[in-house]
Amino acid sequence: MRLSVLTWNVHKGLGLLGSRPAFRELAAALAKSDSDLVCCQEVLQAVGRTPQDRVLAAALAHHSRFTGHAKCARGIHGLATFCDWPISRHNHEDISTNRFERRAVLHVRVHPRVGETLHVFNVHFGLTRKQRKLQAERLAALIAHCVKPEEPFIAMGDFNDWDKRIEQHLTQTIGAHNALAHLHQSERRTFPVRRPLFALDRIYYRGLEVVESNVLRGAPWTGLSDHLPLRAVFNLPR
Repeated sequence: MRLSVLTWNVHKGLGLLGSRPAFRELAAALAKSDSDLVCCQEVLQAVGRTPQDRVLAAALAHHSRFTGHAKCARGIHGLATFCDWPISRHNHEDISTNRFERRAVLHVRVHPRVGETLHVFNVHFGLTRKQRKLQAERLAALIAHCVKPEEPFIAMGDFNDWDKRIEQHLTQTIGAHNALAHLHQSERRTFPVRRPLFALDRIYYRGLEVVESNVLRGAPWTGLSDHLPLRAVFNLPR
């Protein structure tokens, strides 16, 4: 069984440099990606507007879970996970290191087949090196606590890891692998979209076999957010 996954920081639907494209155009691009599992960061629930997670869930025709963790002028934004398979449980893990910059992990359990569980961790880390170090430790502890050794997991999202300091911690403590490790560093860059300089977004996994992975470039992705999405295809174990 194959699993196609995608992660994308959608920038509250503001588009590139706040150009405010129609959010339904962004949703349509996600739907055309034909992904089984999608993790989005900075998904907005604005006052008086249809929540963006509902727009995306309808476009994808997926089960969905949302957790809001950061207030902004327009409402609250957070993490949204969408999956073609049933979701049995979800948990919000607050990994904030201060009261000004709120961060979280959204953990869901999906079931590709009866009796099987895939753990999915939707992640958005902080902007400073000290924050990311603490948040990586919390993520590793959460995975160690929640995921049995024989169960597969995927942890993906916006790690803000521009200096590559936390990858070694995740690989050594929980046995995670970077799905884009086979690509040259320049090919992994996701931010900013016009001329990517940093590989801020990641897909980590354990207990799966990666078949292919890449950064989605060009139209329509470059006009819809300030980040480029990552996509990977996995073989699920039997």
